[in-house]
Amino acid sequence: MIWTQPLLKCCFVMLFLYRIWTQPLLKCCFVMFFSSGDFLAAVCGTLMSCTWGSTPMLFLCRALANIPATPILTPRILTLIKDMLTTLMTTMEPLQKGAIQCFLLKAILRLTDKTQVTVEDFASILAVFERNESLQRGTTQWVEASVWLQEAATEADEQWSQAYIQQAVNNMIHDFLIDPAESGMFNSLMMTKIVRLLVIAMDAGIFKQIQREDSIGLDFMLGQITDVIRSINSHPYMTKVKADRAVSLLATLATEHSSASGGVCECDQSVQEAVEGCWQELVVYIGNRVTQDITEMDDLVLLDMYTGCMERCLKYLPPDMRCQSLFSLVTTCVSKLQHLQALPQVYLESQIQTVSLLCLLAAVSDIVDSFQPSDTMADITETILEFTVSMTMIPSFTKQASKTSNSESRISQKDWGRVVSRYISSQWQCMYFLLKRSPGRLSATQLLETCYDAFDVGTRDSDIQVLHCVQCLLSELVTVEPDTVCKMLHVAWVKASEELHTASYWRKLSCVVKLLTQSPLLLAGHGSQVNECLLKHMGLLFKLGEEKMGVANMLIEHLYPHLVSDDHGIQIANNFRSILADACMFGGMHHRTDRLILDVTYYIENQGKMLSVNDVMPRFSKGDGIVRVFAINFLSHLDPNEASHADFAQALTLDLCARHDALMELAEYRQFNNSLCHRQKNRIFQAICVLEPFIKEGDSLQALWQFVWKCLVNEAHASVRHMQEWVLMRLVLRFPDMVGRMWEHFNQFNDKRNLSLCSLMHVLSRCGPHLPKDLQNDFYGQALPLLLPWCMAHHFNTRVHAQASLTTLWNQCHKLNLNNLISHHSIINSIVTFQENNNNSTKNLQKLIGNYFYQTFDFVEDYSMETIFLTLPRLSCLIDEEWLRPDTFHRWDIFKSPDLQRCVPLYNASSRLRECVPGPWKIRPPVSDTDCADEEVTEGNVQKKIMPWRLMTPDEDSHPDNKMNLKKVHKAGGLILVTSLIDKLPNLGGLCRTSEIFGVSEFIIGNLCFIEDRAFQSLSVTAHKWIPITEVPGHRLQEFLQAKRRDGYTLVGAEQTANSVCLTQYKFPQKTLLLLGNEKEGIPVNLIQLLDVCVEIPQQGIIRSLNVHVSGALLVWEYARQQMDAATATL
Repeated sequence: MIWTQPLLKCCFVMLFLYRIWTQPLLKCCFVMFFSSGDFLAAVCGTLMSCTWGSTPMLFLCRALANIPATPILTPRILTLIKDMLTTLMTTMEPLQKGAIQCFLLKAILRLTDKTQVTVEDFASILAVFERNESLQRGTTQWVEASVWLQEAATEADEQWSQAYIQQAVNNMIHDFLIDPAESGMFNSLMMTKIVRLLVIAMDAGIFKQIQREDSIGLDFMLGQITDVIRSINSHPYMTKVKADRAVSLLATLATEHSSASGGVCECDQSVQEAVEGCWQELVVYIGNRVTQDITEMDDLVLLDMYTGCMERCLKYLPPDMRCQSLFSLVTTCVSKLQHLQALPQVYLESQIQTVSLLCLLAAVSDIVDSFQPSDTMADITETILEFTVSMTMIPSFTKQASKTSNSESRISQKDWGRVVSRYISSQWQCMYFLLKRSPGRLSATQLLETCYDAFDVGTRDSDIQVLHCVQCLLSELVTVEPDTVCKMLHVAWVKASEELHTASYWRKLSCVVKLLTQSPLLLAGHGSQVNECLLKHMGLLFKLGEEKMGVANMLIEHLYPHLVSDDHGIQIANNFRSILADACMFGGMHHRTDRLILDVTYYIENQGKMLSVNDVMPRFSKGDGIVRVFAINFLSHLDPNEASHADFAQALTLDLCARHDALMELAEYRQFNNSLCHRQKNRIFQAICVLEPFIKEGDSLQALWQFVWKCLVNEAHASVRHMQEWVLMRLVLRFPDMVGRMWEHFNQFNDKRNLSLCSLMHVLSRCGPHLPKDLQNDFYGQALPLLLPWCMAHHFNTRVHAQASLTTLWNQCHKLNLNNLISHHSIINSIVTFQENNNNSTKNLQKLIGNYFYQTFDFVEDYSMETIFLTLPRLSCLIDEEWLRPDTFHRWDIFKSPDLQRCVPLYNASSRLRECVPGPWKIRPPVSDTDCADEEVTEGNVQKKIMPWRLMTPDEDSHPDNKMNLKKVHKAGGLILVTSLIDKLPNLGGLCRTSEIFGVSEFIIGNLCFIEDRAFQSLSVTAHKWIPITEVPGHRLQEFLQAKRRDGYTLVGAEQTANSVCLTQYKFPQKTLLLLGNEKEGIPVNLIQLLDVCVEIPQQGIIRSLNVHVSGALLVWEYARQQMDAATATL
């Protein structure tokens, strides 16, 4: 049966493969029986047979990667894996996709059968792994591949020897360059195959050792590429295809050769010398191609290859060689652009050439901008800036006529849109370079107006470049034209919102977030127009982040560096205190699928460098907890000794208290565990715990003290109560004079919930040893007499807590040697002795005292981020989505600072609390043996199904054997429900059930065959057996209605008409016929004319009408209610 379900089948196979090696005999049999690889091929075929989600695919590939090394992968299986990588995984989430590739590569290296798989096969499968997701030089998987190749080259097999690998790489390079087929000129997979094998072989030492006379060296292979480039400009018969292939190979080599870890090997010098040897000819060739040859739409694809090659090769060059060649190229581009702009007649070819030149100039500006400003780059920079200043920023770029009709006809409107997009993008790319390198050259106000035009006619790609320029312009206008700044922020927000469901959304959102988090804007005065605008849009981002994971993360991640800056950090924090309060509380209730993604993401990140995806992909977590991590990291870096920091922290604490009060007003009195309200309250008090060291004597202390005691009255969740009690303990620790205030609460809590009194007792039992010596005697002298009467309290919970607290305080008195107090209260010693020796009392008392919060937790020593955000939430059974691990705070802290730089330590000094067993203290009251299981509950509200037959008099008419007589319960002369116009069987079944429950006299249906249908019976259950049902087809309704009128029935229709009567104002006669309309068409006009009245249900929403089943049920219930009220009034 399992083989009929692909998912179950594949999971079973993976489990089998993963576990079989634990038994040597099974392993041996497996290898012998499946040595041909057919079994694994069947597994891969199953993987290819359906569309998989990324999560099951990830763990199936992980199972494959854990199979011990066995040669079972054949070329056929590698082909299946290659197809899987290029088809099934294209739409997966990038991080999970990268992790899947890492596991698959591990499996390939473990399981490849080198006797059947050739070097070319190995290179082909390596080529399909994405560089930006899994396989990049210097990462774990790359090192594993190079080590595997090195070991393969040292074996005796001829087809994997060093000489064979060298020859294979050489042949692939040679064949690629001389292949006359122009269609494969830019086969990126082929280029990656060649270059990746070459670079991995370099790292494997294939070319490092002294070569034999018959071997092929690295310099010779690289020379095949560079010789073509060096002879490009002097070889009149060389085809453009061959030249471009050599350039593309060089670009791919520069890309694959770059290392994620920055490491070098002995062969790197050869690559650098090869690039330096052909650089001058390369730049001349690119300049000639762009200024002369690119005149058609198809040629524009060359631009990306040329600019990419230049950008990647520049890192190998010394500064003087780099600047000289770039200056020549820039001068040529500017001169040609000025010539094209001066032409009297503009043709399509010249337009395409203009676009290509402008793209090249924009690419060079990006290259120059990536280097630090220097004197050697000054001439290049000034040339670009002068041209940009003179450039007319006109977004319109209308297609002109072509010199040849063929060129124009080949360019569709869609293709021309791409041309315009590249033109606008390149313009604003150059402008961005100008605004960064020479701000103030152009009027910011006028240029901002031009941005609006660019937004109107641009595309997604061009909008990104315009937003970059807007970022520079707004910083100049923030103090001069705040209206203009706010208007542009709104436009930018709208442009990003338009892409909410597209792949471009995150790029645009990043630009908008950078606009909102610029220092000049953030420093605008609190309450100013710009500040209010920023608060508004940040609030919108937080609101959107509750629905779309990662939005709020991006905002807080960009805001965080400004908050922790030494210059204006605390000023910015004060300006955006409400945003920080939102961040401390942030997090919603996500769908199970979203939670699964977050869990899998956390699993992948925890693999660290074992998976290359963690090194090559930019770090960005969409989990809600990361927003709180950034906020708490900032708070933990504040200094309690800095007055400005303390003032901010106290104000934020009061803001959080107000948030809690507002939350309690909106929420119901009791919330279930791990509800959103419970989680938000817990987050608020976690933040208050972090902020507690900043509370000073005065109003803030009094306000926080009163607030926490007020919260304890109604709080029922253990995790929140722990935080509240902890805050009070620490306040008493720092302000011993507050002890006197606690005695007042015994009287206040006397008539409150018992939990409030229990918390008070717990706080009292922990504070004594930490008080100053001169206050301890007075403290225990008041605490012991106050606690003693509560040991006999009526409520069990209060009584046990009082006994535990009294025992704890008495033991503390002995440890502190308070002999006078001990002798004065000697009776307590008898009570404590009795509690310890009485089995019944000891059992409950020890359960409470043995709880982690009583026995192990130390409110002084355990004060750390680990306890606040991980240990206590775990021990109090808060859902693991709320746990924040200390290493997470460290990972997302830009300072990577030790504990000494935090006001709250990151880790606990002791592991005692960490090792405790989770679970709050609970005692269930014992159930008496004499309690009857069938006894009805008299307290509380419980579910109780109504059994109508229990209300009937047991006579012969109601005997269960006489089913036909059971229908007599529905008395004649009551309500007749007509459903002949309804088409959908579930609606009919539901109405039948409603009619039976409320005693409808007769149920009219269009066709009696409907009641035998499964769709009808799934809703009616067995109601159709207990109610009179009559068949009246739709075409006979007119006749039926007239007959019923003659019988004295009032004809009522459920319809919205001009003269409809509201249901709340209509009194149903006893003899009523209720006609329900069709689901879509309602009641036909010819039938409406026969009705006595139409009744409509009052609505408050926007939707036009209710479902016919719901409408009918409401009308039937209203009829039944009125008849019951009338019967009661009569009695």
